[in-house]
Parts: sequence; C-alpha cells; structure tokens
Amino acid sequence: MQAAARILRQNNGPNVAAVEFSGWDTHANQGVAGGALDRLLGQLAEGLVAFRTEMGDAWSDTTVVVMTEFGRTVRPNGTRGTDHGTAGAGFIIGPRLARSAVIADWPSLADNALYEGRDLRPTLDTRAVLKGAIAGTFDLTAAQADRVFPGSDGVRGLYEMFR
Repeated sequence: MQAAARILRQNNGPNVAAVEFSGWDTHANQGVAGGALDRLLGQLAEGLVAFRTEMGDAWSDTTVVVMTEFGRTVRPNGTRGTDHGTAGAGFIIGPRLARSAVIADWPSLADNALYEGRDLRPTLDTRAVLKGAIAGTFDLTAAQADRVFPGSDGVRGLYEMFR
C-alpha cells in the first residue's frame, strides 16, 4: 500500500491504481480472535493507514474503494467459517465523501429473505458505487461515468456520496 501511494503521488504519475490483496477465501475459524479473518482485517486496516500516511498532502484528492469479488454465506459451516456466497461488502474512504453512511437496501437475514436460501440477497449493483466514486473523484458527469462502465446505462450511480 505504501508503494502504491508513492507511485500515485508522483508528479505526472498515474491517477488510478488497483491493489489486490489475496487470502480472503477462508472457510474455517473466521470469527475467532486470531483466526484467518481477524488477521486479514488487521492487515487491511494497517495497509489503509500506511497508504493514507504515505499519500501525505495528495490525500486531499484521493478516494479509496475496498470491495470483495464474491460474497459469503450467511450461516457458518461445520468448521466455523463460511462458504462462497452471493452478496458482498465494500467501503469507500476519502475526503471527498459527503458523509459517513451505510448505503444498503437491507433485505434482512430472515430465512425467507435469503437468496437461494443461503445468501444475503444482493440489492445494489457494484457499478452504482463505482460510478459514484469515479464521478466524485474525477468530477465526471453521469454520462461520462456511464462510458467508463459500458452497458451500465440502466444502473444509476450513487453520485450523492460525494461533495
């Protein structure tokens, strides 16, 4: 994360970076202190703090999006972990955010609300979040954000997330 920040803050350097953080495909002992999920979340937090610190003054123009590529099941499996599921989670960090908020159309964890009887029901297209982030960071119009994500014209970006 520090190396990404050093590259991003260079004069005439790139203005977008993607960092992949592997190892999240855990299936056992996720919820225990010191377990795989606990360690990974700690590493993510440390990496984000290091990134923010390394960005220095360039932080004022920075947006960070953290997201999963897949979700997890609602109920634990026999080894106190979870298996691959449908809905995921993510968050956005940065000084351009209009407010701190949870953005969700919460479907509930009731049995009759689960997707395929096992997963949190997805209710928000990831492209809506990404359109809001890219438009808010780079001062794009909705039409410009649509072009970044071809075929997403029917997905309204969450533009109100940013000032």
